[in-house]
Amino acid sequence: MDQQYHILLVEDSPDDAEIIRYTLTKAEMQFVLTVTDTERGFLEALQRSAPDIVLSDFHLPQFSGRQALELLLRTSPGTPFILVSGAVGDEIAVEMLKTGCMDYVLKDKLTRLPSAIRRAVQEARNEQDRLRAINEMKESEQRFRRIADQSPMLIWMTDTEGMTVYVNATWRAFTGWSLEEEQQRGFLARVHPEDRSRVARETEEALRLRRPVTIEYRTMHHSGQYRWIFDTGVPNYLPNGEFIGFIGSSLDIQDRTEAENRLRESEQKFRSLFDNHSAMKMLLDPENGRIVDANRSASEFYGWSHAELLGMTIFDLNIAPRGEVQGLMSGVVNNQLKHFLVKHRKRDGTVRDMEIYSNPLLMEGRTMLYVIIHDVTDKVRSEEQLRLNNAALDSATNTIVLFDRRGIIVWANRAFKNLTGYAPEEAVGKNPRDLIRSGRQDTEFFRIMWETILGGDVWHGELINRRKDGTEYYEEQTITPLLGPDGAVTHFISIKQDITERRAMQESLRRTTEMLDTFFSQSLDACYFMQFRTPLSWTGSADRDAMLQEVFETGSIAKHNDALLKQYRIDRDVLQAMTLRDMFDGDYAKVSRLLTQLFDAGASYYSTTMWREGDKAEIVVEGNAVCIFDDQRRISGFFGIQRDVTESVKERAELQLNRDRYKKFFEDDMTGDFITKPDGTIVMCNQSFARIFGFSGIEEVLTVKAQSLYADERERIELLEILARDKKVDHYMLHGRRKNGEDFIALMTAIVHTDASGNIVELVGYITDDTRRQEIESQMIQAQKMESIGELASGVAHDFNNILNNILGFSQQLIKYHMDPTRVLRYSDTIAP
Repeated sequence: MDQQYHILLVEDSPDDAEIIRYTLTKAEMQFVLTVTDTERGFLEALQRSAPDIVLSDFHLPQFSGRQALELLLRTSPGTPFILVSGAVGDEIAVEMLKTGCMDYVLKDKLTRLPSAIRRAVQEARNEQDRLRAINEMKESEQRFRRIADQSPMLIWMTDTEGMTVYVNATWRAFTGWSLEEEQQRGFLARVHPEDRSRVARETEEALRLRRPVTIEYRTMHHSGQYRWIFDTGVPNYLPNGEFIGFIGSSLDIQDRTEAENRLRESEQKFRSLFDNHSAMKMLLDPENGRIVDANRSASEFYGWSHAELLGMTIFDLNIAPRGEVQGLMSGVVNNQLKHFLVKHRKRDGTVRDMEIYSNPLLMEGRTMLYVIIHDVTDKVRSEEQLRLNNAALDSATNTIVLFDRRGIIVWANRAFKNLTGYAPEEAVGKNPRDLIRSGRQDTEFFRIMWETILGGDVWHGELINRRKDGTEYYEEQTITPLLGPDGAVTHFISIKQDITERRAMQESLRRTTEMLDTFFSQSLDACYFMQFRTPLSWTGSADRDAMLQEVFETGSIAKHNDALLKQYRIDRDVLQAMTLRDMFDGDYAKVSRLLTQLFDAGASYYSTTMWREGDKAEIVVEGNAVCIFDDQRRISGFFGIQRDVTESVKERAELQLNRDRYKKFFEDDMTGDFITKPDGTIVMCNQSFARIFGFSGIEEVLTVKAQSLYADERERIELLEILARDKKVDHYMLHGRRKNGEDFIALMTAIVHTDASGNIVELVGYITDDTRRQEIESQMIQAQKMESIGELASGVAHDFNNILNNILGFSQQLIKYHMDPTRVLRYSDTIAP
């Protein structure tokens, strides 16, 4: 989408302004057009909002295009100006273009105006970006010069030919030369004659290959003396990648060089101080850990020659992480650390504990570390062993107490407080009887204990003590006598542990076992524990078939209740001698399937047939089994509860048979059986019901409401009222309507099911088509009339009387059995075949 332009138009003709607006709109330009024709209006428009471009006619009554351009150049020189006018002559047009007008568009050729505006605005913006970049570059260069002049480094720049184009104030102060002198004489003029050819060769090669260069050389100081400098230069590129020369910096390293010389001169002094000393000594550079020097004792101890050690660092000896070693050296340099222990590795790979004494030593202006080293491996190991022993005792979970022959506590570990509530420092110097004795043990108990330990034997027992807060606890204690050099008992060490929870658990386990035994013995369901001769490592085993076969042959009942004996109808001895093979009459496939299900899940429900040994009968049992695991998570047996459901299975089978019979009776019944809801929903019906109402099948009936099956909806309402009152109807006559719209007479027998409030929730009943019976009944009435006529006409022939008698007889049967549809049909067919 085109950008929106803010256009200021200087035009006195409304028609011309409208044509310009139309032209720009037609070109699909987005713009805001401000029109003025006076100098005042022009200046106000410029102040109000800076336009993107100014369009101006040349001739105006109170203003002119030349004036507008001059004002624009003074107030907003970056805003483009286009002259839009009639013919003004080439001289005026050229003059305007030279003055700053960017384009000239004739009013009779305005089709060029949109593109001229876009181009002029874009060129103006490009020019603004260019000027902004130039200003930023100038500002950046000025910042660089200010920073460079403040830098302690000697900073310089050259052009692509190697000519110096800049040196900072530090450089000028160092050399005493101005930039002009540097350019006239060349920097090589200051370089020491012995270094000049080397410096010239390396700088020329770096300039030719445009690669960084680093050189150490001597150059003339403003004092007239030569000083060593460390000079570094790199190629300098503009952001667009253009190579513009080199930029670099120099560092005065004269003091460092002189310090190194003085250090070399003093080597003999230092060597005479420590080289022949019996203690190991080293001189280290803390900046990089380099071994500056090492004496003969250090070389002999570590296994490297003197020359090899000087090519190593302290990091090669110290096995600690580099950062940790660097921190130790920093601590010595800052006088925060003088003595510490480290571990060093010798040439043969052994690691020794080393005690270090170190001090910073200033040598010719540089800090070195003077180090004295002692091998304290044996001492550290002894102390570490002692510390570990103490830590182990102090950190032990069990309470450990050391007391003398009088029973006075000499030492106790931290667990003593957890057990008794007394901190070790509270207990030392006291007798336990003054702290924790509960009085629950008598004098004889303690007499036997002291007699045992004073005799040099170990005593072990349980007792009840009292904590600091007054609560009692069970304690298991072992007291061992400690013998002196002469074999006499000097101290005792007591190891204690709180067994209160264990005693509580034991008591809980005892009660639980009692309850389990009670449940086991009194349960009406058969309970048993099945044990295996060999525990099974079932999970992940590739030999499961062999395991199952062994359990099948050898698995036997280890414990059971009387209910299991009654279930199998056998004696206890017979049951305990049986295996799974016996219980399942040798059916390995069944046992294998049941056991695999149990072993895979750890617990399972089962329903299966088993062989009842007592009467040689097959019974059906169902129950639950849970695997029993040993401490190695192997299956050592399982616990089960089961009941004999043989009779229940038979009853369920008989119930299912009755259900099937009822279903068949329902489906095959000649009457129309149905179940409906009070709202008319047909829940269920048989095929006869569908046939009576003219439907093709049951599914079709279930799609309609019961209301549609009544010829008169009022009859259904009346029926529901009767059912609500009487709860049933018997041979209730109503008028039904078949699917094809045909009405018929029906008889209904039904009952209702109600909820707790007495509301009908369901209608259950059957219906018969009574239309044929009604027709027969009409015929019967007609026959009765004929009988009356026959009696009056006694002269009718005897044969005709016999016919009437037959009709009368069958009609009487119809009246008698009018509720039996089958007889009604048979008698009516006899009367009127």
